[in-house]
Amino acid sequence: YLDTRTLVVLMAVKRLPAIVSMLREAAYPDSLPVAIVERAGCSDQRTIRATVASIVEVVKRVGHNPPGLIVIGHSVNVLSDAAIQDRFLDASTLGLHSAE
Repeated sequence: YLDTRTLVVLMAVKRLPAIVSMLREAAYPDSLPVAIVERAGCSDQRTIRATVASIVEVVKRVGHNPPGLIVIGHSVNVLSDAAIQDRFLDASTLGLHSAE
């Protein structure tokens, strides 16, 4: 794990629990931001934000609409632009508590 890097995983949301396990084995912190961008560039694009610790539970709660890509790292914070805020689903909007 390097704090300055971003990891992007394409078309692998169905394998999310295994990916999270691998991240933890590689010492990725539980508090690290994770986003799943579904149908990127389409009018129905949706972004799900969470952390390494909570992303699996968030996706279980809201479901997933393929195709999607997983973005892992601090660059996820750039996705917080107010212009697209209405399409965010994250742990706080779902009433889930972060493990941070």
